[in-house]
Amino acid sequence: MNDKNKENSTIELLQFISEFMEQYRKAEAKLPYRINVFEELRISRGDAKVLETAHSRILAKLLQYKTPCGKFEVFESLIQYIAAQKKPGAFGNIHVKTPEISRETEEIDVCIRDNEGKYAIIVENKVNNAPDQKEQLSRYIESTKKIFDEGQIYIIYLTSTEDTKPSEQTWGEYKKSFKDRFLHLTFKDDILPWLKEKVLPNVRQRDILLYTALIQYVDYMEDIYKKQNNQIINREMKDLIKDKLGISNDLLENYKILKAKDAEIKEITKQINDLMNEEVNQRVEALFKKWREFLKENEKYQDIEHLEHYRQAGVYIEIKGQKFMVWLGVEHDVSLLKLFCQVHNDNAPMPGSLIDKLEGEPTLLKIKCEGNKQRYKLFSSKSFDGLYEEGRIAIKEAIDCVLEFKKETV
Repeated sequence: MNDKNKENSTIELLQFISEFMEQYRKAEAKLPYRINVFEELRISRGDAKVLETAHSRILAKLLQYKTPCGKFEVFESLIQYIAAQKKPGAFGNIHVKTPEISRETEEIDVCIRDNEGKYAIIVENKVNNAPDQKEQLSRYIESTKKIFDEGQIYIIYLTSTEDTKPSEQTWGEYKKSFKDRFLHLTFKDDILPWLKEKVLPNVRQRDILLYTALIQYVDYMEDIYKKQNNQIINREMKDLIKDKLGISNDLLENYKILKAKDAEIKEITKQINDLMNEEVNQRVEALFKKWREFLKENEKYQDIEHLEHYRQAGVYIEIKGQKFMVWLGVEHDVSLLKLFCQVHNDNAPMPGSLIDKLEGEPTLLKIKCEGNKQRYKLFSSKSFDGLYEEGRIAIKEAIDCVLEFKKETV
């Protein structure tokens, strides 16, 4: 392909991308407004144990649901799902009548015990891939055996996806004997489909709170696994691509067309990324230049040795023969800039009194200390201008802290 043809092809592709995105935005605008209470309450932003506990509470609450006549319909539905689609053997012998469903009984995530003493189900929730504790399932079995015979105990090991399996050590001596009474379920391929297909359609009209909670929870989980993923939009966009590229019933020809277009898009993406990196590099270097100028123009710092580096801004401060470096740096890619302010001495541990000063400053409040060396605090900013101002304040506070420490020390 000569240069002119290549230029025309690039222009056509950019026009197609522009049209594609316009249609995508129109299709997106037709979707209903989405708000999810679980997301807004930040259920997905805690540590692994907090998240695991949240999912266990929700599951236990659902299984505890009773009809006016006392039937545990949701729990019964789960047992029926297991018996029909997963493990009909021993689990098919469980008859739901008067279960007691609790959280954190004997440290078990969800504990289900039949009040007539016929079965007990240990539900171990590993939705956030937490590692098994030492002989964890073995300990749960031992504690449950105080009330139930071993043959009456069942285990459901609940993970996010199939990728997580119980470790060998968690079983102790029980793995072989629980072969038929152990079941590995996943939120993605079992709990979510069961809630959507078996539970939601059968919720009574009067149980509006149960229904809306399920709708929100299912939507929340679907978004996590990206099953929702705007399927309507995807279908419309694929139809647009087929129309614009002239996709026919000739599978081989279609493959050739799509492969060629994919190569063109990758080349354009590469060029765009290169341009973005060039833009970021130029602006970052301009930022450091402004920071260096700010430090040199500040009368308070004019007698201090300054760093001379196009990608750094800072000073050296000598205290009792030790050289402390106070400086700004930027870690970046084309999508994110991270600014850090660091104080360190390569030859000696950081003094505790200096660390206290740094951590006491408002802007540097979250500086972290690792071992005996002072490490940096990360900032973030949505604009280069904002980044400059944050860095200007941080470097000034950091230098002032070190100078005050020097004054007290000398």
